[in-house]
Amino acid sequence: MRGTGGDGGHGGGWGAQGWGARGDGGHRGMGGTGDGGHRGMGGTRGWGAHGDGGHRGWGAHGDGGHGGGWGARGGMGGTRGWGAQGMAGRKPMVPLPPPVPPPRRWLVLDTGTRQLLAGGSDGNEQLSVVRFSPDGTFLAIGSHDNFIYIYSVAEGGRKFSRFGRCTGHSSFITHLDWSKDGRFIMSNSGDYEILYWDVAGGCKLLRNRFESRDREWASYTCVLGFHVFGVWPDGSDGTDINSLCRSHHERVVAVADDFCKVHLFQYPCARPKAPSHVYGGHGSHVTNVRFTHDDGHLVSLGGKDTSVFQWRVLPGDPEPR
Repeated sequence: MRGTGGDGGHGGGWGAQGWGARGDGGHRGMGGTGDGGHRGMGGTRGWGAHGDGGHRGWGAHGDGGHGGGWGARGGMGGTRGWGAQGMAGRKPMVPLPPPVPPPRRWLVLDTGTRQLLAGGSDGNEQLSVVRFSPDGTFLAIGSHDNFIYIYSVAEGGRKFSRFGRCTGHSSFITHLDWSKDGRFIMSNSGDYEILYWDVAGGCKLLRNRFESRDREWASYTCVLGFHVFGVWPDGSDGTDINSLCRSHHERVVAVADDFCKVHLFQYPCARPKAPSHVYGGHGSHVTNVRFTHDDGHLVSLGGKDTSVFQWRVLPGDPEPR
């Protein structure tokens, strides 16, 4: 890929367009984004949206093209507060115990009509990532309660039935991806753990991780994995990379880092200190990156700069410097 950097002065592979995005209590933006920081699209097809008062996760499935399909959204909500007991002068203000958080809801929307098709709730913690299996028969929902909830999908996305729950992570779920055959899941968590699951076999944890090193994945958004360990620079503390996304043609992988940069690596990136093209433009840490369905553009989300950048992917596939 070839082109210019996001601010017009960088060499490399893309041109960039950015526009501010803000709202009440959270960032607003366009679709095509996903895990870590801001949450967005995942899966095969869909449309983007925003969250109110916090981060949101999205997953989508469709039948190709720009429309026709359905998407699922996970979110968070709830309040904490203080209460008064008695009248002024008689009894002091006392803190009330925090209320039990309400169950976290997820919604399924038609990406063509944007009508609500179905919904559900799981646990009392934030739902951080949602992802449909490649054929759309399963929905995986990663939560901050350390579980991955699996649903079977029927009636064109209108009926969801609990299939199982993946139990084994010691921290909240940050990223997950399905294998191409729809049988396995790879997941990352907040304590930088990589786990693999046999969903078809009953959501079982695979103890031997090396058995999954050559498995083919329908998407690749996990920042930790056998195929992408080369994107991590020496001395990284685990928080330097916020998001990762492999292109649909499986030739490159884009990375959003904590230093205002977007990187482009060749895929697979399975050698230490792998070279990359580096693109500037954001004025703050980059929270998310996602390729559009045709790999013609890459969308990146900024943090404190509250911006959404659209990078144009140009023809060519040069070796990273």
